Amino acid sequence: MYNSRMTIEDCLEILLGFNANYSHTSSIKKEDAGILMSISKQIGKGIALTDRQSKMLQLKLLDYEDYFRELDIN
Repeated sequence: MYNSRMTIEDCLEILLGFNANYSHTSSIKKEDAGILMSISKQIGKGIALTDRQSKMLQLKLLDYEDYFRELDIN
């Protein structure tokens, strides 16, 4: 399912398995789990990402590019 309006927050939710519309088959690296969960909690509280957090998250999500490609998410 390709959605051109998908946000970085949406991608994080999918990667962490919090989106029921996508099966959760990714394996998150141990070294990424803490920071990704922390950012997810921050977003859940309605706190916006800083520019540095956004850039870091973009780089982290690129590590999971194959997983998103399998889900047809660009």
